[in-house]
Amino acid sequence: MPHPPEDAAVEDWHALYFMAFEHLIHDRQYAGMAGVPMPLTRQTIANWAVEHGVAAADVDEFAQLVRALDDEWLKVARKDKG
Repeated sequence: MPHPPEDAAVEDWHALYFMAFEHLIHDRQYAGMAGVPMPLTRQTIANWAVEHGVAAADVDEFAQLVRALDDEWLKVARKDKG
């Protein structure tokens, strides 16, 4: 497996996004008999953000960053489904 570039290091401020993603991963929907994972909804992410003190003005950006994590997770998860 290739190593990430040096500028891809995890920073302290990333922790909230990773924590949100780890909590929300269990709230996703699955489609069809094969159980294909669907993306986390913006509303699910926004609800989590508000419940955990993210300012209303920052929710859209927060949701975009969590969706970016989810997009990468979905690439791997869907590859496993064939």
